Amino acid sequence: MPNWGKLLKELRFRSSNSFNFNFTETDTYQNVGAKSAGDSNRGYYTSSKSINLASENTLNYSKKFKGIHQLDGLLGASVYKYTNKRTGILGFDFPTDYIHYLSAAGRIDQYEGTTLRTGTWKNDNAMVSYFSRVNYALKDRYLLSVSLRTDGSSKFGKDNKWGWFPSVSAGWRISEESFIKERAKWLNQLKLRLSYGVTGTDAIESYANTDLLDSAGYILGEGNGSVVSGLANNSASLGNRALQWEQTNQANFGLDISLLNNRIGLTFDYYYSITKSLLYQKTVNSIAGYTQAWTNEGKLRNRGFEMELTTYNINNRQFKWSTSFNLSLTRNRLLDLGGPSEQVTPGSNKEYYIARVGDPLIQFYGFKTIGVWKSQEEIDNNPHHINDKPGGLRVANTNGDDVIDDNDRVPLGNPYPDFIWGMTNTLKYRDFDLAFTLQGQVGGKVYNTDNNYNEFRMWNTKYVANRWLSVEYPGDGKTPFRDNGIQHSLTDYQIEDAGFIALRDVTLGYDLPRKAARKVGLSKLRVYVSAQNLLYLWSDGYRGINPEARYASGVYRTAMARNALQRGAFPIQRTFSAGLNINF
Repeated sequence: MPNWGKLLKELRFRSSNSFNFNFTETDTYQNVGAKSAGDSNRGYYTSSKSINLASENTLNYSKKFKGIHQLDGLLGASVYKYTNKRTGILGFDFPTDYIHYLSAAGRIDQYEGTTLRTGTWKNDNAMVSYFSRVNYALKDRYLLSVSLRTDGSSKFGKDNKWGWFPSVSAGWRISEESFIKERAKWLNQLKLRLSYGVTGTDAIESYANTDLLDSAGYILGEGNGSVVSGLANNSASLGNRALQWEQTNQANFGLDISLLNNRIGLTFDYYYSITKSLLYQKTVNSIAGYTQAWTNEGKLRNRGFEMELTTYNINNRQFKWSTSFNLSLTRNRLLDLGGPSEQVTPGSNKEYYIARVGDPLIQFYGFKTIGVWKSQEEIDNNPHHINDKPGGLRVANTNGDDVIDDNDRVPLGNPYPDFIWGMTNTLKYRDFDLAFTLQGQVGGKVYNTDNNYNEFRMWNTKYVANRWLSVEYPGDGKTPFRDNGIQHSLTDYQIEDAGFIALRDVTLGYDLPRKAARKVGLSKLRVYVSAQNLLYLWSDGYRGINPEARYASGVYRTAMARNALQRGAFPIQRTFSAGLNINF
């Protein structure tokens, strides 16, 4: 008979459950003529309630056999549900600016321009997951791990809700072999790792798999007829019931090395992945009544490496100094778009992105600037755009046909950094310690929309200093006069270098010696001061306030524009703090 008591000792059950509730309410009012003379007063109320529910439950088994076999297993299940409800009301023509209640509004409008303001909305999605993993180690030298998980998402149609994602990995601690131990005393660890696995994502809008209905008017009867309310699919994006999980197959090679009594340690990983069934919104012919459609037709390749080097530079009783440096580099290439060789995607700020087979997935797309038009005579005597004016941006005639039109648009860089890096130094002298972290990004561009707002251009001298004023005062030849001529968002004028270097964290601490702490009845006493972002430097070509900020709503959540645009960024915060840790 099985020894159930022993079996239960080798099993461990863990349950993690969370509930998050968030409620926000906004009530704004704008007086008559607040922005420009003659504007109506305006009141807008919106409330949003969101609920996140999550539960994860796992059963773990661990057993060691004959002193050389280690077996660990895991079975688990999780569930996640998100619900959001939002209400909005937009009112105009209040009889007086002293009464802001929406019940006093002369009219309630559903739209403000093309933006839907008045109505009620509900958005929800859910995911259920089952997962398992088995780890086996022989003599703690030969390692094998196998896992399998399946996830079901409400974002896909009923026939494609579930995705299956297996993985396998193996490791070999070569330094534990006798032929290494005997010949390389200076080598503390040498470990090789290989892995291959499949992962998936459901990073699409909640109802991308179906056509959405909204209120619409119908004309009935003869002559002019009469308008009656009804429902119609007036979304710009065509739903797709065949949507399925985006799938990434990735292979990884890893190496761990430790040398000279662990004074030097290196971890290196190289990865190569192919993403197929890429989830993205494909441009379609508007004759069908839509401009975009969700699809799984794309294929993308990613490859790169990550490394971390740790050194103990000085290590004696009174003074210790260690350094940790990490570097990450990745390159992606679009392999397939399901037919066309390229797709141009519009952003919500009147800018454009291009996805072209053989190039990075996202590239900024538009006109390349070559200066500022100094006079009307200069415009008349050179290839120019129909909207060009003196003081406006001058763009290149890239195809050489002496006419500036949409055919002169070209790729203008991409948001992907050349590499990112970080370095932490930790120093300890007797009972004092100092740690500081540097972090940075080299390369990569961002579309900065600060130029779209007069408030930013008014106070930021990089937008106004040395700008064109007239034929007599042409400025530096690079800075245009406000919005003269071709629209700035159609050019590279707002595409800026996102590279930076930051002194991310500095901490200075002091630990009271143990003998002194015990005399006052304590086991430990530590005081420290710290600062974050004490130094933050970015490229001269960046005119914003935070090169790391990215906008991630609407079209900027999709694969074709993700992490490319900055709007409404918060400035980098420099913070100082002090603390006291006491253990009795």
